[in-house]
Amino acid sequence: MRNIKYHFGRINILAERENKEEFLWSSLIPEKEIKRHGFCWNFFEIEREDSGLGLFYYGYLVKFKKISEEEIAVPERHKLTLEEIKNRTVAKSPFFIHVHSGLIAYHPVSNHIENSQFCNIFKKIFEDANLGFFVNIEIQPVTESYEFFEAIKRFSLIKKVAIYLHPANPNISDTWKRTHERLTELNADSFHEEYKSSLDDGGLKIVEDTEITSKIRMAEDGYGHVDATGYIDGEPTKVSTIDKQHISYIDTRLEPIEVLSFLIEKFQILIAKFKDEA
Repeated sequence: MRNIKYHFGRINILAERENKEEFLWSSLIPEKEIKRHGFCWNFFEIEREDSGLGLFYYGYLVKFKKISEEEIAVPERHKLTLEEIKNRTVAKSPFFIHVHSGLIAYHPVSNHIENSQFCNIFKKIFEDANLGFFVNIEIQPVTESYEFFEAIKRFSLIKKVAIYLHPANPNISDTWKRTHERLTELNADSFHEEYKSSLDDGGLKIVEDTEITSKIRMAEDGYGHVDATGYIDGEPTKVSTIDKQHISYIDTRLEPIEVLSFLIEKFQILIAKFKDEA
C-alpha cells in the first residue's frame, strides 16, 4: 500500500455573485484550457457529492500535452517508430472542495505539479473562466494552530515579519474578528504589511503583541500567510505558516469518492475548529 499526501487550504474568492454554488461549479468546467511552458492545463472529471457535512465538488487538475510523439514498437517488423499522440496526460492532481466553507484538499504531484504550482494554475484557470467579470481567487494554506508560534519562539532574534491577508468569508473567529472588520471597513481585497528591525535593536518583539498575534491566527485559518526571518542559534532562518499546512495521507489505490469518505473526517475537524474559535 502506498499513501499520498493531501494538503488542506482555503479558496478565497473575491467576486460579486449571488449563487456561490453555481458560480463555483461553472468555474470548474471552463470551455478553454490554459497553456503554460508547452503544456495545457484544465479541470477534468468534475463531480458533485452531497454528504452529511454539506456539498462537495471534486475532480482533477490535469497537466497534458496537446500533441506529443511517442516511440512505438512494431513487433512484426522489429522496428521502432514515432507515433503522434494527442492530449496525452502528463500528471493529474485530485482535489476536493467543501463548497460552503471554501476548504479544499488537494494532492500535488512531485516533479509535475508542485504545491505552489497547483495553487497558481488553479487560480489562473478559475479566473480565465470568468473573463469579463471582476474575479480574484487565492488558495491559502490552512495551518496547524500554534505551530508557527512555537517555531518563532525558538528564534534568538526576529529580523522581519511579513503578513499577507484576505478578508474572511464565511467564518469569522473572535481571535481575529477586529482585523477582519478593519479590512472590510477599508473595502480592502487584500492586506500586506512588513515589520523590520535591525540587529542592534535586539530584533522584533511580536510573540506578545495582540494585534500581530490576531493577524497570524487569521492566516493560520486559511486567510493568508505569514513569514518570519531571523536567527536560531546564530543561523539565519526563515519560517512560514505555509510550512505548517494541515496534511492527510490517503491510500493511492482508492477511487475519488472513497478518498472523499476518508477526507471528510479531517474537513469536520477543521470546520469544528473554526466554529469553536468563533
